[in-house]
Amino acid sequence: MYQTHPTGWTARPAGACARFAGLIARGVMSDGRRFGVRPDPYAPVAVPEGSVNMTDPDSRVMCTKGQPTIQGYNAQAAVTENQIIVAAEITTASSDFGHLEPVFEAALRDLERAGASERPGVLVADAGYWRKRQMENIVANGTRVLIPPDSDLKEKPRAPAGPADSTTTWLREPDWRGPRTSL
Repeated sequence: MYQTHPTGWTARPAGACARFAGLIARGVMSDGRRFGVRPDPYAPVAVPEGSVNMTDPDSRVMCTKGQPTIQGYNAQAAVTENQIIVAAEITTASSDFGHLEPVFEAALRDLERAGASERPGVLVADAGYWRKRQMENIVANGTRVLIPPDSDLKEKPRAPAGPADSTTTWLREPDWRGPRTSL
């Protein structure tokens, strides 16, 4: 017989908990059926599936369209017009998307440390670096950005980056500092 508490909960009769504990110890449910088979203890696999690079475990498999996959890193470099490297960054992300501003900022830091006081006037990058927000931030600080909006690998073209005639406007007016420039 169950007792009802004034707050509404129902208490089991004394000894019910002990009886239930005994059933569990014997592996039997309250209706007499046996519990299912206990699972085997976890045993880790001696050799993990796939391949593991034992010489460089920090590197990753890099996948790119049109190229076979390789084990390695993705390196970004900022160079002057004379091909002098002023900054380099290495990541394990296979895409260049999102690395434009960090590499440009690294180049600015390194140029400042080297004593260069003049800020780069133009930044040129390939289509993989196209990221609208990062391009706007760089242009807002006085550096022109030249990045083609499309690559041969894209299935459909990107939306224009600025005004409909941004390419011709940029080429005709060298002092124009619009938000973005496309080739």
